[in-house]
Amino acid sequence: MTAFQGLGVVLALLTATASASGPDFSFEARHDHFLGSCKGKLVFSAGGAQFEGPKHRLSWDYRNIQSLDILSDRQIEIISYESRSWQVGRDKRFRFDLPPESLTKDFFDLVRVRIGRPIRTRYLFPSTVYRAQLAVRHRHRLGGCQGSLKIAEDRIIFESEEALHSRIWFYRDIQTMALTDPFQFRLSTPLETHTFDLKEPLVESLYRFIWQKVYRPE
Repeated sequence: MTAFQGLGVVLALLTATASASGPDFSFEARHDHFLGSCKGKLVFSAGGAQFEGPKHRLSWDYRNIQSLDILSDRQIEIISYESRSWQVGRDKRFRFDLPPESLTKDFFDLVRVRIGRPIRTRYLFPSTVYRAQLAVRHRHRLGGCQGSLKIAEDRIIFESEEALHSRIWFYRDIQTMALTDPFQFRLSTPLETHTFDLKEPLVESLYRFIWQKVYRPE
């Protein structure tokens, strides 16, 4: 192999690696402070997330992001492993407001892979094909909310009438699931546990499908 050919191989490998890392996502953002806020640029690159404002700069590599919370198509919260000095037992949270419809399914899918752990989304991205759909009530500590539990090939979606209670769970992120009776279903992830009252029974074939996806993935 000539030096020129060797250089071509190296360049091809570098191009493939850059392509695999995926694109950067850059947003004009407002960062909320305890008092007031500031504006700057929020960037999710292959190496981590950074916010550059007029008075301060924040950065996290993905291993230092404990969780990501997508609150809507224009609001996101980063939960870090840093502890709040004035709130014992509370981790630092950084909330950002973005232009409308900034947070897309492409962003969700790529950042979920980069972080490598479950993230929480209260915003439901369109274009998912469902295997089944059940009318449910989601139990809260006090009361509950109405919605639909949607079963897809790679995830479970809860679409609530109260948007902040909506969720997407990929089967690989679900730690446990249980059908305590034909009308009550519970699932748990590292982030939270949800219990649903089913308004129609969960048929055995659908239960077996979910069980297989959670406990015996291909």
